[in-house]
Amino acid sequence: MSDMADAHGAAGMRSEDGMHGAAGMRSEDGMHGAAGMRSEDGMHGEAGMRGEAEIHSETETRSETRGSGRRHVTILAASETGNSLEVAEQLLNAVAQFWSDVELVEAADYDTARLSSEDVLLMVTSTQGMGEPPYGAERLHDYVMTCRDTPLDGAVFAVLGLGDSDYGDDFNRMARQFDRRYEQLGGRRLIEHGECDYDYDATAAAWIEAMLPVLWDELGVDVRGGEGHSVERHGVEGHSVEGRGGEGHRGERSSASGGEGRTQPQRPERPAADAAAVTTPATMPASTPALPSSMAPAEAPQTASALDAPSSLRHPIHHAPVTTARDESSACATSGSMPDSGFARPSKAPAAASHAEARECETVLTGRTLLTARGADKQVFTIRLELADAGIDYRPGDMVAVRYVNSDEIMERLFSRALPGQDMHTTGVADVYETLRTSRDVTKNNLALMTRYAQIGGNKRLKELLADEQQSRNYGRTHPVAALFEDYLATFAPEQLLDVFAARNTRLYSIANAPSAGGRVIELTVTAVRYRAHGREYRGACTSYLADAPIGTRLSLSLVPNPRFRMPQDDAAPMVMIALGSAIAPFRAFLQERKTVRGHATSGPEHASPQESRGGDWLIFADRSPDEDFLYRDELEQWHDCGVLSRLDAVWSRHEGELGHGEHIQDALPRYGDDLLQWLDSGAHMYLCGHGHAVLQSIEDALTRSLAAAHGRRHAVPGVVNASGFFGQAMRDLDLQWAEGYVSQLRADGRLHV
Repeated sequence: MSDMADAHGAAGMRSEDGMHGAAGMRSEDGMHGAAGMRSEDGMHGEAGMRGEAEIHSETETRSETRGSGRRHVTILAASETGNSLEVAEQLLNAVAQFWSDVELVEAADYDTARLSSEDVLLMVTSTQGMGEPPYGAERLHDYVMTCRDTPLDGAVFAVLGLGDSDYGDDFNRMARQFDRRYEQLGGRRLIEHGECDYDYDATAAAWIEAMLPVLWDELGVDVRGGEGHSVERHGVEGHSVEGRGGEGHRGERSSASGGEGRTQPQRPERPAADAAAVTTPATMPASTPALPSSMAPAEAPQTASALDAPSSLRHPIHHAPVTTARDESSACATSGSMPDSGFARPSKAPAAASHAEARECETVLTGRTLLTARGADKQVFTIRLELADAGIDYRPGDMVAVRYVNSDEIMERLFSRALPGQDMHTTGVADVYETLRTSRDVTKNNLALMTRYAQIGGNKRLKELLADEQQSRNYGRTHPVAALFEDYLATFAPEQLLDVFAARNTRLYSIANAPSAGGRVIELTVTAVRYRAHGREYRGACTSYLADAPIGTRLSLSLVPNPRFRMPQDDAAPMVMIALGSAIAPFRAFLQERKTVRGHATSGPEHASPQESRGGDWLIFADRSPDEDFLYRDELEQWHDCGVLSRLDAVWSRHEGELGHGEHIQDALPRYGDDLLQWLDSGAHMYLCGHGHAVLQSIEDALTRSLAAAHGRRHAVPGVVNASGFFGQAMRDLDLQWAEGYVSQLRADGRLHV
């Protein structure tokens, strides 16, 4: 789990050209399936080995469906937090305006045998953490990556990805993989795959609008309308939709015209979306986010907006709520992951409610406890929020998306740079000010925002910077939004700021208490983000809101289920938890739940093994100083004394202690290698929750090296392990290879949670 600056992100999980399959083995291009067997292109396995009868049967099915003249459109949604599913629903509404034989299926419910009978396959997928498929889409991903047949021969496809460019090379990895493999499986690409950044809405809309004319041409549909045109408009009454009819009801079918559905927003002119967008096809409005010209046919018919479907086409698909646009994320969110990142629709008018907004809960701030020492230069708080209604059904490890309000300090600093000399009290400016203050993220800088800024503001120097993707990403990571307005001057009309700032004002936080301990109260562990950059002091938008708001303040939040970061189903299974700072939040919830479930009264030695204390748990907590930063110290020591925690270790980066110097968790893990290997061999689940993708990856690397060294000591040959010669190094290399496979198997078995 990832803990960056103002909100918790999610896991750092490994992916594409370095992605581990079920067995953790890697093909020539890094993709092994369940059996880990390799074809010439490195992608096949048990799932891809099928008999002649099965292939013959699939061929008959294919010919019956694809040759019958009935063109069926399947929209496949691979989504973990709900954003990809939301976009897939918008795509469904757009297609259903003119084509009735269309259905939406979630990847978790998709029967891979259907691939051989698909005619038109449109996919919307997120990428999780370090390049992994969304929860529930692993089976589909394994099948597609390992299949040796060509089940999509004769079919057409298109893929849209949702991701987060902060994840570097793992950005939209799933979209790239599925797109490549669908072609290798015999499919014909309708349009180049799309890649959306964390504020995905405008880019997704542009991709849909570019794809639809190609789809209509493929289906032979004339959608021009108007007098003198023959419009083949298929009725939508009764077209099937496969989705979730409420929590826990996967696969329920509902009609697009039946029930009370969500109202999609009427879209005004949209700003440019992200760096993947390069040129504007002639068939798209000039204000639409630019896309590669390959995404549209040379002479595409005009079509209605993808997102302006009439109300008769709404359909009641309900699923787990989500407020963040980050469908690419790690499993853990803590008060510090993603420096002040939030998510929104890029419309000038208030956007229609998203799934999360439809399930937002009203809460009241009832308490705020300082966890760090008074006078410390870092402040971490427990924030207590009491639910105004009956509460929400959550599990330890789940997250909430908190909606915040930007402070006047943040807003005035922004407007002094964005609209210098403007009278803030005039109607137009005041309305924009209030919209940005209450509904948009105006603090997180990234590549997508910079691209919109350059295209709307017309700054030539910024466009030149954006031509170098790596330099522009580095600028976005190291410079706050206010610096952008100073370094690259541009003139904006007040309303254009609503197009620049497209993200909603929400932050993700891991819930820091168990349902059994909280009742109608939800607790968060929040680090107040304050930093100095380019000669100015800056504060995190949401953390400062939570740290400064008066007790009694009402605020909204929505639940974000986190199935990748669950406690073991077996209550007796041990847990090993590594937490950095405020990333201890979900582990506090875990331990509260363990105490409740076990009704604890056991005790054991400090270094009890899992065999001696079956079901015992081990926490390794890392922070700066035991005198200032030992979060929840009294609770942890009490749980250790009563046996809820079999072992409690702490690592301090700014405290000399017994070692005579501070150390980081990556440096400390080798000391624990032998014990970690023993616990994991005994069936323990390993959990990592920390500060950002890079840090989590470095911790996982350190864990792998520590297990390799422990394995080498366990199987030591006298005089070899510590040898400096070629043979000694060869043995250590073998230990490292073993450890990499061991960690990959932990992930495949669902025992490594990051």
